[in-house]
Amino acid sequence: MNFIIYFLLMALAVASICFTISKSELFNPIRIFIFKYNKGKLFYKLIHCPYCLSHWVAALFSFLYIFIFKDTIFGNIYFDFIVLTFSLVTVSSVMIGKINSSLEFMD
Repeated sequence: MNFIIYFLLMALAVASICFTISKSELFNPIRIFIFKYNKGKLFYKLIHCPYCLSHWVAALFSFLYIFIFKDTIFGNIYFDFIVLTFSLVTVSSVMIGKINSSLEFMD
């Protein structure tokens, strides 16, 4: 039961972090700086796409969860890391879509 709660909280955090970095006005100066100097490069595309960014943030959260809590689901740390990372990406992408649609509704 604890894993499900941790998983949903991590997915919510991944969605929030990715949406904040890629879409909010708070990080607009950083995105403009990257646009000037890295247009067309990987990092420019990464910081403008919440889905792309969610892979890296989810990987960080998965790494921290597995190595801090020492908790494995399937008994293999590497398999758990891959499954947890892509599960977090999937659930956080759904959450990002809901956040994005609710913000469009408010406009």
